This record gives sequence, structure tokens and C-alpha cells, in this order.
Amino acid sequence: MYEEEKKCMLGRNFHLNKWFLDFTGENGETMIFYVVKLTWHGLTTTYTSWLRYDKTSGVRLKSRFRNVQFPERHNNLISWSDSKFGVSGTWESLAETIQTRLFDLEEGYFDWKCDQPASKVQLRINDRVLEGRGYAEQLILTVPPWKIPMDELRWGRFGSDGINIVWIELTEKEKRQWLWLNGAKIENCIIEDDHITMPAKDLVLKLDRGVVLESEKKTFR
Repeated sequence: MYEEEKKCMLGRNFHLNKWFLDFTGENGETMIFYVVKLTWHGLTTTYTSWLRYDKTSGVRLKSRFRNVQFPERHNNLISWSDSKFGVSGTWESLAETIQTRLFDLEEGYFDWKCDQPASKVQLRINDRVLEGRGYAEQLILTVPPWKIPMDELRWGRFGSDGINIVWIELTEKEKRQWLWLNGAKIENCIIEDDHITMPAKDLVLKLDRGVVLESEKKTFR
């Protein structure tokens, strides 16, 4: 039996498929969409949430477990709609896809695929049409999260004209980190809550956490 087939059989009782899509408008309006499907011991559940922020209303959140629609890929375009939320949108890629296998264990694996480190986004919310920047990624996990050798996770992304940065850092006894600058993997970086340092590029990204959108624990965000 091939090694990949053995891992699929070992992890057949657990399968997590999680999408993360976001949007930022020119006026600072921000939205995050989660779409999740979890299968465990033969039972399947789905979940979706819509977090939105603007300066007038602050942070608002809607979520549910039924009638969940998943994003669809069409070449360099991702489309997603949710009739219950009254939202539909397209994410058009502005950068090459990056992906990696974060963990490869006997029980299963943890795959991360960043379809769009940077996106041009158009959203329709009821009668409003919004345009701005965005980001889209998908996680596939075939082993329960508590079996992943990890005590701390740092993840983030930054996008501006001509620059996109995505980073992941997992810590247990040792740190493992991944950072891509415009699609190129950069080694030996310093990843902290308030700054990212890339000595090889002589670059420092300072992070301003002036607005907290989420603070509770999530399964890999």
C-alpha cells in the first residue's frame, strides 16, 4: 500500500476542509468569511460565518451551521455566494498561488493552500456593490488538531501595491516558520505580534493592532 493511501486510511475518521476569504475596502471596511466542513467518525457538519467591521458600526458577526455554500475555483477566479447572508463575491487573483504541507504525520497531514495571497475583490451585499482588496486560502486537515505537535500559532498576511507577505509560525519545542514575500520563500525571519523582520531583505513590517476583530480561540484561526 502506498504511504499516501495509508495516511488517508489512518485519518479517514477526521477530515477538516476550511476556507478563509477576506475583503478590505478603501474606506477601511473589512470582512472575513469562514466556510468549514468537518467529517469525524462518519458524521459531517458544516459552518459558515461573516465578520464585518466599519468605523460606524464596529464589529458585527453572523454565523450558522446549515445551508452552507462553498467557494468555487474558476482558473484565477474564486466565486462565493450565500443567499442567507445576502452576500456574493468574486476574488480575482493578483499573485501566484503558494502552498505547503505544514505537517505530515503517521495519522494524517495538514495542507495549507493560499490560492490568492492578493486579490481584487468585488462584493455584492443586497443592493450594495463594494470593491477592494482581498485574500483567499484553504486548509485541509486529516488529523485532529490536538494531535498536531503545536503549542502556539502565528499567522498573518499583508498586502499593498506591489507587495504581499504571508507568514505562518508554529511553536512547540522548536519553532517552524514559513514566510513568502511576493511568492518567494524567505528564510530566517523574526515573527512577532507587532513586527515581522526579514534580515535577508533588510525589511521590517510593523503591525498596528488598533482594531481587534476576533480574540477567541479558533481551530487554526
